[in-house]
Amino acid sequence: MNKVLFAEKAVGALASKSSFTRRGRLDVLYEILLFCRKPQHKTQIMFSCNLSYELLKKYLDFLVSNNLLRVFEDEESKRYYQTTDHGKRFISEYESIKRVLG
Repeated sequence: MNKVLFAEKAVGALASKSSFTRRGRLDVLYEILLFCRKPQHKTQIMFSCNLSYELLKKYLDFLVSNNLLRVFEDEESKRYYQTTDHGKRFISEYESIKRVLG
């Protein structure tokens, strides 16, 4: 078997594994809310949830505007994001749905 064909098969096999599937929007929202149960900075959220800055801004805006996440500043004017009670309910409901679906 030539090297190119072997490499293509190896890459194809890797790409078909479930660990390489893309996350859906609800999965990302869940990860952000779960991570922000304790107050977090944007950078911490971005790295923990593996998001680009542009995507992170869109998700944070959505979560804040829907009262799932709150923004506050400390005495040094540093911004933090924290999951609200409404966001905690989302986490709970999401986990219930995941259990049902397996």
